[in-house]
Amino acid sequence: MRLWTLRSEYAWKQHQREGRITGDRKYVDPYFGEAYQWLMEQMAERIPGYSGGWPVWAYQAPKPDLRSHVWCHPLGEPNVRLELEVPDERVLLSDYDAWHVVLNKWHIELTEEEDREWEHRVEPYGFWQSDTRKCLPPELYRELIESWKLIFDLDTLAASPWTGGGTQYIQAVVEYVELSEVKKVTRYLGREKPETHVCRL
Repeated sequence: MRLWTLRSEYAWKQHQREGRITGDRKYVDPYFGEAYQWLMEQMAERIPGYSGGWPVWAYQAPKPDLRSHVWCHPLGEPNVRLELEVPDERVLLSDYDAWHVVLNKWHIELTEEEDREWEHRVEPYGFWQSDTRKCLPPELYRELIESWKLIFDLDTLAASPWTGGGTQYIQAVVEYVELSEVKKVTRYLGREKPETHVCRL
């Protein structure tokens, strides 16, 4: 499968020294720990041979356009876009926008009506607290977690209001990337102002 991942030049050199590209827990905000732990459980279920490593993030579609993605990195920072060829069986695809619902510990719905119904059901429990496991009853917490699996149902999300009839952004996670699977390196400089938010990918 053809994938692309964006890395700082420093990180790329570090990967080359280590002999492969791997994920690193220290770059994950603790607030997102619940979502990452769930994602890694999904990787264990869906990727044969997965051994528990932190995910390496990449894009499957569309190819990252460096005319826009340069704004996701600090001003003047040297970065690389790596073009990868990774065996399909090592890749788990998901919807980029829906993943952000998981990161924020929300419930994923396909319609506004479902959204209103869910909010009505969880309102009594202070759902917007940071620890959803503690503030929701077990049955609602299980329902919340079950809804997250929709991020992998790309066809259903593509046909829903999630894409708004526009482009569906598909991301990928793999446990590692061998250096031999890096087929092309494109260098670019970041253009984001230092005080603004930096994108994850």
